[in-house]
Amino acid sequence: MASYNNYIYWMLGKYFPSTCLVAEENGQVLGYIGALLSAEKRKIFIWQIAVKSEERGRQIGRKLLQSVLLTAGDMGIMQLEIAINDKNSSCRHMVEKLVQDLQGTITEKERYQDEGFCETVYSILIDCIRSKNFNK
Repeated sequence: MASYNNYIYWMLGKYFPSTCLVAEENGQVLGYIGALLSAEKRKIFIWQIAVKSEERGRQIGRKLLQSVLLTAGDMGIMQLEIAINDKNSSCRHMVEKLVQDLQGTITEKERYQDEGFCETVYSILIDCIRSKNFNK
């Protein structure tokens, strides 16, 4: 299983380098964001944001998400979707705060649930994404 997981991350980084990013410091991986451009190239789906537990509170996840939002803006994409595990209230709060700071909107779109796994997909709309918005 670990080899398959490693392959997925390698593949995402290789074929989606502008939206699948790693935060590093002194050669250590601190966090990761995995996001994919939709087939019709109208939105970006953010599949995963992960930050090492001992590095949380340093706004690493927010900075990774900002980078993906800037990439979306550069591509002329103003709609994103993100799946957040229902048990991960800190991620949901971080995303909601960033969207609020950018004067965007976030709405619940749909839920996925199976045995022991439940995620909510949110739709994010930001009218104008520019690097100056991130100086807040």
